[in-house]
Amino acid sequence: MKQKIMMGVVAIALLGVGFIAGMEYKAYQVRTALQDAFSGVTNTTTNSDDTTARTAMEQTQKENMVTIDKAVGDEIALATLTMTVINSEEKQTISSSYGSPKVAKEGTKFVVLNVDVTNTTDSAFTLFPDFLLVDDKGREYSTYSDTIGAIDNYLNSRKLSPSIKETGYLVYEIPSDAMSYSLIVAKAGTKELYKVELK
Repeated sequence: MKQKIMMGVVAIALLGVGFIAGMEYKAYQVRTALQDAFSGVTNTTTNSDDTTARTAMEQTQKENMVTIDKAVGDEIALATLTMTVINSEEKQTISSSYGSPKVAKEGTKFVVLNVDVTNTTDSAFTLFPDFLLVDDKGREYSTYSDTIGAIDNYLNSRKLSPSIKETGYLVYEIPSDAMSYSLIVAKAGTKELYKVELK
């Protein structure tokens, strides 16, 4: 009897491990697809003649991408979703109803964006936002890595079902000396680059 129970527990554990591994592989595939879609904007590159890494903005200039200015409240139609920045605000501390507050490191501040997103494809996918925040000094920032558990209703790793609008937050941690900044979003498969001036 004990042996059957142990075999049952082992079988359930193996199923659980297989499920988690499968989910992680699927998440990896989605992340890879999104990174490929935005590779011209968010990845730094090197070539054989120039070993210095380029910023994403330098890379977009090299590729002759067209910058389209958008304002807070404007809808942006991307290849797989539409998005609208509703508002942005600066904070020193972010917190959620169930996690510990996160305080911006010394000399930094959080920029919290309230954003609407809608999946415009025919199937669900998980959003791994690969949008850059670029400040007035040309420095580039990806979303804050500790958002999960640090703020309610975050958009990082949000599953988006087709045609259902989701509203949530994107968080960036930037230096306090950044006086102005914009959100930079590329449209996959095109030369279009959207710039939303936030401050």
